[in-house]
Amino acid sequence: MCWFFKEYLKTALKIVLSSEIDKNAQKTYYKNYNEMPHGDITLIDEKEIPKHDIILAGFPCQAFSIAGHRKGFDDTRGTLFFDVARIAKYHKPKVLFLENVKGFVGHDKGNTFKVVKQTLEELGYRVFSNLKYKRLWNTTK
Repeated sequence: MCWFFKEYLKTALKIVLSSEIDKNAQKTYYKNYNEMPHGDITLIDEKEIPKHDIILAGFPCQAFSIAGHRKGFDDTRGTLFFDVARIAKYHKPKVLFLENVKGFVGHDKGNTFKVVKQTLEELGYRVFSNLKYKRLWNTTK
């Protein structure tokens, strides 16, 4: 879970699942949050995930970042969004918070974001983009 939600909402949230495939990242997560994440999200059956109201997910940015090869959905890491959608389709949480890199919305001339937006809308969600933490919490710089 990103530090933002952990710090501002930690008293209001009960974490039902965390997932991280990288063993070193799992160890770091454990040291930070005293919880060991499950492994590969593609291998987790959505029916085995406890009921929940919120999905907070950050699918790997390397597939979309200007620092990477920008292969998008042609990069296996880029397809992890569809696992988020699979879980949301089954559980129908009230809200999803998804984050990625700065250039995500414009990746592949906007086609990547269009697919993500359309997928979420087909699941019954309204999509808002470019929501900044500062605006969400009405904080100053």
